[in-house]
Formats: sequence, C-alpha cells, structure tokens
Amino acid sequence: MTKNGMRAFAAGMIITCAVIAFFYYFMLSDTGQAKKATSKTLSDSAVEDYLAKKGQIAVDQKTFNAWQKAETEKDSKQDSKASDEKSTDQKDQSTAKSDEKSKTDDKDASETKPTKVKIHIKSGMTSTDIADQLESEHIIKKGQADDLVHYIVKNGLEKYIQLGTYTVSSDMSLAEIAKTIAKER
Repeated sequence: MTKNGMRAFAAGMIITCAVIAFFYYFMLSDTGQAKKATSKTLSDSAVEDYLAKKGQIAVDQKTFNAWQKAETEKDSKQDSKASDEKSTDQKDQSTAKSDEKSKTDDKDASETKPTKVKIHIKSGMTSTDIADQLESEHIIKKGQADDLVHYIVKNGLEKYIQLGTYTVSSDMSLAEIAKTIAKER
C-alpha cells in the first residue's frame, strides 16, 4: 500500500468513528432516557390481570411440587399396569411360539436333507428384507426372521452387508448366515 493509500484509510477510519460517536452520544442517549422514564414496576395485581387475560394461573412452589409428585405417582402406577399386561401377553406369545416351533421341529426332523439357495442381495434391501427372503426360501424356520435381524443388529453387522449373490444352506446357523452375507472389511 502506498503512503497516500494509508493516509486515505486512516482518514476513513477517523470519519467513521466520528459518525458512530455522534449517533451514539446525541441521537441514542435521548431515547435511552425516555425508555427508563416510561418503564413501570410490576405489581401483584398487574401480574394477576395478565394471567387472567391469558387464561393461566399462578401457584406457589409448595403447591406445584405436590401436584408434580401426584402426577409422577399416577404415571408410575399406569406404567406398572402396562408392564404387567405386556408380561402376560409375552408369556402367551412365548408359549404359542414354543408350540409352533415344536411342530416345525417335528416337520424338520422328517426332512433331513438341507436346502441350499442362492440369495441375491440388491441395493436398498434391509436386513429385514433379507431375513424375510430367507424365510420364504425355507432356509430359516418360520419366526426366525426377527431373530436373524436381531442378531445382525446386536453384533453391528448391518453396515457390513454387501451387495451380491450368496449361497446359504438350511443347515447353517443364524450366526453363520449373518456372517456369510456381512463381509467385514
């Protein structure tokens, strides 16, 4: 930068500071004092009027804490009832599944020849889609699709599922199937 360029820059900075100072001290100071003079203090009646207009109420801390405690107890009672109902439903479902599995195990015992299938994993398929396809091809038993998905997610294999064609057999365990379709890099 040249000597004249530096002088012009310095002059511009001085003029800018002078303009800002002028507005700050002469223009804004009057409105600042006017705001202070018009502000009012809040009274209890003003707050009550405001809350009444908005359809709200004010409660003291003790009343609020008692209400909050009552709500928490009510929610915990509802949660315990819901969990009791769920456990009963789960017991019913588990007995139904065990009966169903024993029937399919009897059928599988008569069929000793393992089935081999080539499965095609395409772009966009989820682990649930793959498990459903394996179930429809009779590679895994009915009801094991969710178990396979759970195994894949639990072991973090869903990110390693690769596109392609894989040969799987009905005598493979869920872990072997999952490791076959999920190639860790």
